[in-house]
Amino acid sequence: MTSPIKPAGASRDAAAGRGVKPRLKTVRTGVQLICLALFLWLFRITDYNGTDTIPWAVNIWFRLDPLVAASVTLATRTLISLLWPALLVIGLTLVLGRVFCGWICPLGTLIDLSGRVIRPKIQPPVRLRFLKYAILVMVLTSSVFTVQLLGFFDPFSLLVRGMTFSVDPGFHFLVSGGFDWIYLNGPAWLSNLTEPVYDIFKAVLLPHRQSLFFLSGFSFLLLAAVFALELAGRRFWCRNLCPLGALLALVSRVSFFQRIPLKACKDCDLCRSDCPMDAVDDNRRIKGEECTLCMDCFELCPSTSIHLKPTIKAAAWQQYDPGRRDVLVSSLAAIAALALFRADSHARRQHPFLLRPPGADNERILSRCVRCGKCMAACPTGVLQPATNEAGLEGFWTPVLLNRLRLL
Repeated sequence: MTSPIKPAGASRDAAAGRGVKPRLKTVRTGVQLICLALFLWLFRITDYNGTDTIPWAVNIWFRLDPLVAASVTLATRTLISLLWPALLVIGLTLVLGRVFCGWICPLGTLIDLSGRVIRPKIQPPVRLRFLKYAILVMVLTSSVFTVQLLGFFDPFSLLVRGMTFSVDPGFHFLVSGGFDWIYLNGPAWLSNLTEPVYDIFKAVLLPHRQSLFFLSGFSFLLLAAVFALELAGRRFWCRNLCPLGALLALVSRVSFFQRIPLKACKDCDLCRSDCPMDAVDDNRRIKGEECTLCMDCFELCPSTSIHLKPTIKAAAWQQYDPGRRDVLVSSLAAIAALALFRADSHARRQHPFLLRPPGADNERILSRCVRCGKCMAACPTGVLQPATNEAGLEGFWTPVLLNRLRLL
């Protein structure tokens, strides 16, 4: 039997395609690193640096977060103009799908970087995709009743709070302690060498002062758990638990561009076995709402057949997608949590240490605060601290004013 005759330019086209795909992967990595660098820079300049003004929009990541916009809008019954950038993310998702998760999200980038060290121990990966939809329904339902569960599950809240309360103070303590030890115990010539290095650290990497926060250990454990879950599967948090990812997955079901072909090839399993989002099901169908355009399959495909194509067809409904019963159960769970949180917080309304920052009232903070800790990082004296039992469960992590504590 003779083999089919290939077109004259086929080999050149295939070679060109293989050259384009690694470049796409490189572009995606570059965009991720730029977004991560922007996030870290904004995080650094949030810290009090001796001046009373912050010239940049250090909260831009929260303003880009559609989940924050939806939760705060539901809780306040008003449209907050500062949150309009979230519409840009929704528009981008409608065009390209969950590209925000795969290209822009700093937590997703950090999870990808940690994957170089933390390897999954469970194969096939644990599949609990329905949980992110249940968490999304709980967060939005609780917001309707002005109880913000957002701070417990939003990826930016988890990341910024963990870095503010634990990672940044710990980094300052270790670096400053090391340089102090050299200065006090090392020879004079070594101190002369390390002082310029410390000045660079102080100007670029270290916070203005050593900060101490309550709940730092607990905040660190929650953030560390996101990365530890990588042992159960790559991007476990993004696939199974992230409510922002669930919201963007629902929007991306009608995205204009979709990955083609919609099924993996019968004689090849590369895109299924190497997909970090486990976006290819057991029947080799591509779950479009789970694809984050990471470009791994573009790079691995030996036939160069994978591409993005405009389409008006919505993604097929999946078994794990939320049904009416799932939405009802999640909503009832949110209402039960609401009753628990409200009963606990009402019992503590007269707590002697429940003092809010100047100009902020208790109700406004409880309904709008995303529990990220940015206001505490910006505080010049360190008297703003996360609430523990002062405001009950409903006010956990919200800022309280402790005038007896002064760190500067």
